[in-house]
Amino acid sequence: MLRVHRIFLMLVLVLTAVPVVRLLAWKSVGEIVPVMERVTPAEVRPGGIVTVTGFQLDSKHVSELYLSGNEVRYQVEIFTQNDREIRFRVPEYVPLGDVCIAMKLVGQIELVEQPVFLKIIQPAG
Repeated sequence: MLRVHRIFLMLVLVLTAVPVVRLLAWKSVGEIVPVMERVTPAEVRPGGIVTVTGFQLDSKHVSELYLSGNEVRYQVEIFTQNDREIRFRVPEYVPLGDVCIAMKLVGQIELVEQPVFLKIIQPAG
């Protein structure tokens, strides 16, 4: 008789857990957001090509990319973009020094800055 009670209890637990899991999945709990991990090269001249690597960087998640420095933001033109990387050219008019890379997520208005930095160095002369 004890075994029947255990089976019944397990069945009740499973049947109550399924709707809870579906509810949490429906609400997108634990959804992964785009993450920038690394930028190469770490130093670049204006006009140089930069690659940012990370997760969920494709056009379904990231719509625009900016260089941010001294509270001024410079939009960059994205060349290639996939889930793991974004490649872009540094605009000629970006001032020298350290800049943060910020992204605009699809459907969002505000920019998301992450601790990924790029140093703009003196053009070769």
